[in-house]
Amino acid sequence: MIILFVFTLLLVAAGIVLMAAMLRRDEPPLGVVGLGLLVIAGIPGSVYGALASV
Repeated sequence: MIILFVFTLLLVAAGIVLMAAMLRRDEPPLGVVGLGLLVIAGIPGSVYGALASV
């Protein structure tokens, strides 16, 4: 459970860092990749939520 939680947090952190880099450099592709990482982080996040409720 802890590994899944840490993996989710790492994905979210990487997505936020990429989106912040997009704002600094004015490069929209970085923001798209960051947003994609945030969407992908929802998968292990939902699995963690489902397992936590069991």
